[in-house]
Amino acid sequence: YYFYFVMPDRLFTTRKRLMENLKHRHAYLSDDVEKVLFDVDRKWFCSENPYYDLPKSIGHGAIISAPHVHAYSLECFRKRLKKPGCRVLDVGSGSGYLTLCMSLMNGSTGTVIGIDHFEELIELAKNNISKAGYDHLLDEHKIKFICFECFFYV
Repeated sequence: YYFYFVMPDRLFTTRKRLMENLKHRHAYLSDDVEKVLFDVDRKWFCSENPYYDLPKSIGHGAIISAPHVHAYSLECFRKRLKKPGCRVLDVGSGSGYLTLCMSLMNGSTGTVIGIDHFEELIELAKNNISKAGYDHLLDEHKIKFICFECFFYV
């Protein structure tokens, strides 16, 4: 179990307030990252308090990272994700949130592969992406998932 000292400035009840806070606190947030974070609603990937800027449990000992972590990750890979035909490997894809965000930034020519070690998490990610209205990316194989314990071999 993890215990957090929760600052009130991280607890938001709306997607709009969360995005305003991310933009205010993190000057590095570019327009395209801000757009994809706003377009992909966390409520489909995290049922309890989805707009809190905190990591949340998704079951099976896994978490969905805090929104500011997703924002930072997308900023780090933003230029590469924009390259035509870009292929991305998301190790520890969990809820599928970041996998979907990367796919949307990747555009129509790239592929994102999510890997996780529990089949239940793979199914959760696929279901979350479908609930969010992006199941066509799964059907078109723009997003693929593989169940594999990759750290076993390290």
